[in-house]
Amino acid sequence: RVSQPGVSKQLRILKEGGMVSVRRDGRRRLYSVRGDPLREATRWLGFYAPFWEGRLTRMDGLLAAEGPRKRAKRR
Repeated sequence: RVSQPGVSKQLRILKEGGMVSVRRDGRRRLYSVRGDPLREATRWLGFYAPFWEGRLTRMDGLLAAEGPRKRAKRR
């Protein structure tokens, strides 16, 4: 679950990045996804996807071969 402040923070980040637009409707704010920036991001990710997929697949194999590790204790 995501808290309301967490959602607000993510929406603010998306707005600052130009990914969404916002308009006021009384006390509410209505957010809309902006298509152009998402298409650009999809194009960029598509260009690099083959590069990362191969490396991530190899890393997955190495980690599986290594076996489970104990988690470090958090302070």
